[in-house]
Amino acid sequence: MAVNLPLFPSVSTYMPGSTTNALVDRELLDCDALLRDLKLNLNATQSRMQVQHDRHRSERQFEVVYMVYLRLQPYRQATIAKRTNQKLAG
Repeated sequence: MAVNLPLFPSVSTYMPGSTTNALVDRELLDCDALLRDLKLNLNATQSRMQVQHDRHRSERQFEVVYMVYLRLQPYRQATIAKRTNQKLAG
């Protein structure tokens, strides 16, 4: 069962005027603005990376009669051949 974690940690936003110290108030407002900018930049970067990934991706469909080359990763090959020292087997 997959657990869906939020993309960003939940940080409550600062309510302006909830502190009597003006310097603390300004710092907390600046921190909120910085977090907002970071979230926007992260979303923009993730969408650019997704577009770049999708640009090089091609949809492939195979039928039962096709012969295909299957490349197994080293950690997946453990099911095919048991090795005593997996780290040095590569």
